[in-house]
Amino acid sequence: MSFEDIRRFVNVQYTWQWRTLDGTYEDFNKEQCSELEINWRRRLSLALVRGTWFKVGRNEMLKCIIDLDDMTTSIVGCDWATTVRRWDRDVPMGDSWDHQDDDVIIVDLQTDSRDYTVVASAFFDRQRPDGKTPLISRGTHTVLKVRRVQNRALLSRFDGEKKSMHRKRDKDTVELTTQYAWHGSGKTQSETLRRARD
Repeated sequence: MSFEDIRRFVNVQYTWQWRTLDGTYEDFNKEQCSELEINWRRRLSLALVRGTWFKVGRNEMLKCIIDLDDMTTSIVGCDWATTVRRWDRDVPMGDSWDHQDDDVIIVDLQTDSRDYTVVASAFFDRQRPDGKTPLISRGTHTVLKVRRVQNRALLSRFDGEKKSMHRKRDKDTVELTTQYAWHGSGKTQSETLRRARD
């Protein structure tokens, strides 16, 4: 594929994105995506992108270095860093999912990310149906880690089911709701906690 073909397919077939402070991803502009894709296909380790507006610190156009090996980016002359991802439109990708080459990966979430906050809020801030004080609260328990399972096959099935429900019902009058689910380690100590105490 020529470089002109690459530029033609940017933002149509694939795009490059960087993770914002809340854990969701935002597109690089078309020229930056083209430059990153060309460097990616040349199998280079680093790329320098100019004119990137990262929403941190002062609102100015900053230049950043992107490490294409570990899919991270940092602003030149600054300690701030974040992750980047390459999104092929043929591959399912959640709006806050990190870059993945495999079909299934497990990602440790940052405490300030949107998904981490949603899980912690759902775990601690929900009301009991009987109105009693919950046994689990921020005062009695602490979230040690939240991990996201990024499974492309399950996401594809989930998206397909949503589209099917929209077709079966009038999508303009029926709003579908999504609930988060989680599981803990039960009453026995987790292996990580046991190792930490040994």
